[in-house]
Amino acid sequence: GKMIAVGGGSGAVAFLDAETLSPIGSPINLHTAYVWSIGFGLDGKVLATSGALGTMVKLTDVAIRSPWGKPIRGVEGSFPPQPMTVSPDGRRLATGSPEQLVRVRDISSGRLVASSPERVRFLHALAFSPDGGLVAYSDERGSVFLWDTSGRRPLRRLVAHDAPANTLAFSPDGRTLASGHMDHTIRLWHPAIGEEVAAMEGHTGWVWSLAFAEHGNALVSSSRDGTVRVWRATPSPAGSAPAFHPRTSR
Repeated sequence: GKMIAVGGGSGAVAFLDAETLSPIGSPINLHTAYVWSIGFGLDGKVLATSGALGTMVKLTDVAIRSPWGKPIRGVEGSFPPQPMTVSPDGRRLATGSPEQLVRVRDISSGRLVASSPERVRFLHALAFSPDGGLVAYSDERGSVFLWDTSGRRPLRRLVAHDAPANTLAFSPDGRTLASGHMDHTIRLWHPAIGEEVAAMEGHTGWVWSLAFAEHGNALVSSSRDGTVRVWRATPSPAGSAPAFHPRTSR
């Protein structure tokens, strides 16, 4: 929690002190196109970044600013998204692949530990559940999938929507999955039963990013419309997902 990593349009990454926002060292050039996704792993020892336009996924040793293993080939082609996400415990990395499969690797060793049972065309977003057992991902058709990487449960496809989900986020307790869509909506799902429980409107542009507060009582969303909204949770019956309502807009 002491350092922030910021990815830029040139493919460079800068490190900032989380308290003062002052630079820590000089930016490092990692990709030849803009940084699409970014995340710390292994207790902050490794930084994972993905570059847009097929410029791969790279792991960097934060202490010495040098490569951690070989680059990982991700989604290839001219389509910009290069989704990537690090598991909550910082040990695993999920990415797309040239074979249109979602793949999970052990960050420390680079070993491939799981591949999705089905191909996904134009992967848009990825998210690990809090316990790391599930990976949620979305495709260009507007579907959201829930994949048990252990293989104990079959791949589940949530009801598709007309607009793809650009971003996915699990609540801290894992009982709610939020998806932000190109149709400007945010949708809440109950992962245990695979049902949509709410659709929230308020943004006037694509929803780009979602994040739950530490205790799951608020959801923050950002949009192409230039606003950030904070959605506050209201009490809900036992066993059901909480309802969220907008409280703040900037």
